[in-house]
Amino acid sequence: MNTNFWANFKLDTYFIFFIVVWLCWLFYCIKKISFWLWLWQIKEYRKDRMKAHFQLSSSRALFLNKIYPFKILLLFLFLTCYFLKFENLIILFLISAFYFLLLIVSLLFGTKARTPVFTQKAQILYTLNLLFFVFLIPILSFFVPLNPVRDLSLTGLNACYITGFIFMVFADIFLPIIVSFFLGLITPLSNFQKSKIIKRAAKKIGNFREKLLVIGITGSYGKTSTKEFLAKILSERFKVCKTEANNNTEIGVAKTILEKLNKSHEIFIVEMAAYKRGEIKKICAIAQPSIGILTGIGTQHFALFGSQENIIKTKYELIDSLPDRGLAVFNGDSKFFLEVFRKTKKPKRFYSLNNPCADLCVKDLREFDNRIEFKISDTGIKGTEFRVNLMGRQNVSNILGALLVAKELGIKLDTGIAKEVVQSFKPFSHTMELKRGVNGIIIIDDTYSANFEGAISSLDYLKNYKNSKKAIILHPLIELGSMAGDIHKKIGRKIGEICELCILVNGDFAKEIKAGAMEAKMSGQNIKILEKPIEVVKLVKDFARKDDVVLLENRVPAEIINSLVV
Repeated sequence: MNTNFWANFKLDTYFIFFIVVWLCWLFYCIKKISFWLWLWQIKEYRKDRMKAHFQLSSSRALFLNKIYPFKILLLFLFLTCYFLKFENLIILFLISAFYFLLLIVSLLFGTKARTPVFTQKAQILYTLNLLFFVFLIPILSFFVPLNPVRDLSLTGLNACYITGFIFMVFADIFLPIIVSFFLGLITPLSNFQKSKIIKRAAKKIGNFREKLLVIGITGSYGKTSTKEFLAKILSERFKVCKTEANNNTEIGVAKTILEKLNKSHEIFIVEMAAYKRGEIKKICAIAQPSIGILTGIGTQHFALFGSQENIIKTKYELIDSLPDRGLAVFNGDSKFFLEVFRKTKKPKRFYSLNNPCADLCVKDLREFDNRIEFKISDTGIKGTEFRVNLMGRQNVSNILGALLVAKELGIKLDTGIAKEVVQSFKPFSHTMELKRGVNGIIIIDDTYSANFEGAISSLDYLKNYKNSKKAIILHPLIELGSMAGDIHKKIGRKIGEICELCILVNGDFAKEIKAGAMEAKMSGQNIKILEKPIEVVKLVKDFARKDDVVLLENRVPAEIINSLVV
């Protein structure tokens, strides 16, 4: 009887421990589900973007880290206990305790908690995953006959613990695949709903066709800024509707039409983004633009397009979609400007910071630490002066594109109204945004930017701070494919020419960045890889004093920004 008492005590204790571990496991899985749904969401639920994401070593660390081999080992041990019908509760408890310890470590020190925006699609995915993981262990433990214990007296709850641990570790390891499975499961329904929304949007905008002018804007960079500048200028005379934020995909544009566009609007400005050929064409089929602005062609998303030729052809889909009497507007400073401009037979214009033959060009551009002053000229205007409270020559280029279209629509650029509107422009959030930081340092927040051209322009702007030390905190660029190494080496070279300190927030392409910086005579000791925000902040505080400048470029973590900005 005493023996039975202790046996039952051990089993009951182990079952209680099993429940504790299961609750910890469930909390951990909820955290991971949120993270993976967030990641899928920021990649727009696209397999091609997710594939490109895991081409980076920092992303592969989600799987190839120090904890995963231990989890695989634990799964092997639990399965071994099952197949060998292992009965020693002490040994099983030690194995289970080790898994419990891994869960605690993962919760405390693992991937940072992320939460998706709970759209209807995200809510459905979250609910499906949550139901699956909440009921997975109880159902499989109680109804799947995997009892490894030979003693027939060990029945009911006490006989199910080994099954539960097998499924817990298995689900833990394969959670990303399970989340992806549910995404694939609802994709046909999601695509069906998407097609219905697009058809409704196309029908609605078709009813406005006679009175509505649609302006499409695309490019590898400068789309959003040009859209915002143009909307503000045109709003002085016209009733304007525009796509908001990053609603620049086919479904984003369709929803904007359904939710915002109405009969009172005279102009609809549509930002258009793409990751592969045909996607701009689809947006144009909905919006049917009459004016198209091509802000520039670069290497952004090269990994998805596959070649520079595909990027050029995709961006040019906007120009191809214009009516014969439409108007194509080009950035004359873009690398591939001549190629696309020459082949365009429709009415066309171009703007430039450097080319005096442009339909609208800049003269006497002067950059200061908190503003830019410049003159513009064309065939009808002689040196009209503008002042804008923005930083970076790229902003002037985007303003030029907006001014050129405004001029074509009858707005006089040499009037006080145009100047006042331009002067009222303020930096967009996280786009060359000037801030004050700890120790009185100057922070330039350019964390919205995610392209090579923007990074180079931002670094060039630091030259205006002649008497200040300069540092850059950089998140390496993504989705560049085979071009990534060469592009990051060029960025590194520019960093070496201008900065005294470079901090990389992960190790992606660190070798190439360092090589480029050292070619420009920067010491390798001044190029740091710091993945912990607290270490980044400490180094910046040690390096910078009042009026020294720190550039935050690309997707620098919010913890760093919040810790540095006063």
